[in-house]
Order: sequence, then structure tokens, then C-alpha cells
Amino acid sequence: MKGRAGRPQFDNSGIARIFVQDSKKNFYKKFLHEPFPVESSLHLHLTDHLNAEIVQGALRTKQDIMDYLSWTYLFRRLGLNPTYYGLEDPSAAGVSRFLSRLIDDALEELRRSGCVDTDVDTSANEPGVGDRTLCATALGRIASYYYLQHGTIRIFRERLTPDTGMAQLLRLLCDATEYSELPVRHNEDQMNQELERDLPLKLNGRNEYDSPHAKAFLLLQAHFSHAELPIADYVTDTGSVLDQSVRILQAMIDVAAELGYLAVCLRTMHLVQCIKQARWWDDSTLRCVPALDHSATALEQLAKRAVGSLAQLVELPASALHKKLKGIRDLEPNVEQQIERVLEALPLMNVHLDVAGDGPTLLGSTVQVRATLDRKFYTHGATDTADLRRQYDGSAHTPHFPKRQYESWWLLLGDPRSDDVMALKRISFQQSDDRPSSTGERVQRRAIGTKLSSTLRCEAPDVAGEHPLTLFIVSDCYLGLDQQLDVPIVVQA
Repeated sequence: MKGRAGRPQFDNSGIARIFVQDSKKNFYKKFLHEPFPVESSLHLHLTDHLNAEIVQGALRTKQDIMDYLSWTYLFRRLGLNPTYYGLEDPSAAGVSRFLSRLIDDALEELRRSGCVDTDVDTSANEPGVGDRTLCATALGRIASYYYLQHGTIRIFRERLTPDTGMAQLLRLLCDATEYSELPVRHNEDQMNQELERDLPLKLNGRNEYDSPHAKAFLLLQAHFSHAELPIADYVTDTGSVLDQSVRILQAMIDVAAELGYLAVCLRTMHLVQCIKQARWWDDSTLRCVPALDHSATALEQLAKRAVGSLAQLVELPASALHKKLKGIRDLEPNVEQQIERVLEALPLMNVHLDVAGDGPTLLGSTVQVRATLDRKFYTHGATDTADLRRQYDGSAHTPHFPKRQYESWWLLLGDPRSDDVMALKRISFQQSDDRPSSTGERVQRRAIGTKLSSTLRCEAPDVAGEHPLTLFIVSDCYLGLDQQLDVPIVVQA
């Protein structure tokens, strides 16, 4: 029972009384003067923790995990507060059995998610002891690299198919375990229902409106549609959803590549672009340019003047650009300079390919494709091209994304005929530079270049003959600036 406190001009303190049974009086009095003990949470997150340690190679057997846990705070608290952790037998043998069950359950969850596998170690001297070696799978490495929970990887593994479309990918993103902590406050289920009415993709049923995953699904749609959000908390929540979406989608791309789904990889990359530009996947790429984003009339008039995409607009010389924009209705008089500044910041790439080896490729050999990217700078106003190169810091034009983004590119080598992924790499013009400073200390700098070479390696197709592979060069920030080049491979038996 609390007395009234905080009334202006009347109170400067308050009184609180706690009424308990006499037998529990000393127990509660103790916590009035002593802090509550800090308990471990490792047992609640042991699965993902073990996955990270197995990927690093620190834990290779179950006995390694037992030894590792014996040095943790969890091990110390088990004996001091066994009831909190569900430990019925606090003896040494009981603790050992409890940890063994905990480890077995965690490893089984990782196996079901495809993150961990076991190999039999034939060098073990005694059968059944130390003869099971834990090995991280490619999916486990993906989860560890992107700091994702194994449940998210399991969802991707089970629900990704070669025919997964854009709407399904968006829902798959929102069903990631990372969004389970997105807050759904009191009465927000009603707000979610009202927000859904103005959005194109609907939820599955009424029971979903209080789900954090459904809320993330609606917030991303509102982000694409530039819809007005009902309360300020939704703006904060949207920032949280967007902040996590990029790494989750990057992991989804790697999982799709591991499964060999070329089309799904390309669709997921397109979804990353949509999120960073706040555009639907079927929007015109010209909507990424200010003053054209909300003007359907301007887009129609540009289409009549043979400008239907962002890439066509960027490549226009200054004189041709002025001519195309002149006289377009719905454009403000001074908006042309703003458009020019945005176009000068957009990248277009000169790409040179080099396939290692002049002759045919042999079965079972390694194919090496070297791609050299040279970033072009187009100037449409008074700015000099050399000035643009000096001013370039690698940042991307993403005005609707809450955090600053830097240009990166995916190099995806695949066979469109079989929908197979041959090789995947993500590159950036930003390079780490830790040369010593003038004081002798090593300082981490971000070195920016405008030319970059990277080599993709893959195993040659297992069937002799011609294989018309394709190299896709996909931006992770911009819509409509991707390229694809033919890479013909001839395999001889």
C-alpha cells in the first residue's frame, strides 16, 4: 500500500507499507536491505551460443561443452539457487545430469535447424567416448556470421522453395525469430487492423493482429507505401524493424544460394533494394528520384520521351536531361538542380570479365571468373567529374532509411536454365586501412576506391558441352542499376 506522494506544495515524500504473512516477514525484510542476486540466462540462449562456439572451432565434442560450462556463471549459480533453473538434484551427479540433458537438447535443436552435424572420429581409443565430433554446417556459419538465431535459419531452410515470390519473401522476413521481441502494446491490435486496410497485402486472420511478426509485416508495407503511421511509437518500431531487416535478408540470400535457388537469390536482393529505397518491387525505378516519387504525371511524360527507367535517366548528358525535364507538369521550377545532385551520386559500372584459361574447361576442374568494376561518375550540372571522384565517400542515396548506408554489390554467378547458383560474393569499394598515423598509432580508416576486382570460383559443370552461365551484378542499395553479363563455359570430358 502506497501513500500519496508528489502532490505539488503538499508532499515531498511518500510512505509504502508491505503486508505479508508473519512467516515470510524476515524473507521480505531481507530484500529491503540487500539486492536481489543476479542469475544467469545462459541456459535460455545456450543453443545459439553453442552454435557460435562450434563455428569458431572452440567446441568439438560434448565433453568440450561440459568442460566449457563448468567455467561459466551458470554452473556456479546452479548449486546456489537450483530451484530457479529447475534443478531437482543439487548434488554433483545431479548437476552433471542436468547439464548433459541441457546440452543434448541444444544440440538436437541445432541439428533440426541444419546448423550442426556430427562426424565419427575413428581415432578415438575407446568406443563411445569422444568419438562424436561436432561440425558446423554452412547454415550454422551463416547464423553465426549474421548473429541470427538458429530458429530463423530453420524457417528459411524449411519454407524457401524455388517458386517463393516477393510477397512470400516479405512475410518470411517478418516471421524471423528476431522480430518476436517487437513490442505489441495495449490496443495496438486494433491499430494494426486499421493500418492493414490501407495496405495491399493482408494478414491471414484476425488472431494475427496482436502478433509481433504481423506488426512487422504491416510496418514494412507502410514503409513501402509511405503511409501515415497512427502513433509515434510506430515510427520507432519501424526503425527497429528496418535496422534488423538488412542482415536477416543478407542471411536469407546466403541460405537460398546454399540451397541453389538462383531466382530466389535475385528476388531477395531486389527486396533489400526495396527496403532501402522505401519502394514496392513493382514501382518504377524513377520513383527513387526526388520530385518524381509521387508524380504519376511526370512519369508518364518521361515515358513518352523515351525515359522509362532510372538507368536511362542517369546516362543522359546534361543538355539531354534538361530537355527531357523541361515542360513536365507537376514539377516545381527549381527541382531540376535537386534531381541533378541525386543523379550525380548514383553509380553506373563499367564491367570487364576475364575467364581464367583460354581453352575449354575440363570436367571436375575449377572455373575462375574475374570481374573488374569501374565506377563511373556522370555530371549533369556545373560539378566537374574529378570533383565528384574526390567527394565520393561510398555512401548511398537512401533518404528513407534510418541509418546511413554504403554502396555494396553482389556478384552472383549462376545458370538461369537450371536455376542453379554457381558462386556468390558481396563486394564493396570500401577497404579497411589501418596504416600508422603521424603519432605512430595504428588507426582504422575507411579507404574508398572507384575500381575493384574480384574473382569468383566454382566447380565446372559435371556435363560436357556448352554452358551459358550468367554473372549478375546487383546493387544492395539502388533499384534499376543492376547488370547481367553472359559467361560462356565450354566443358570437355
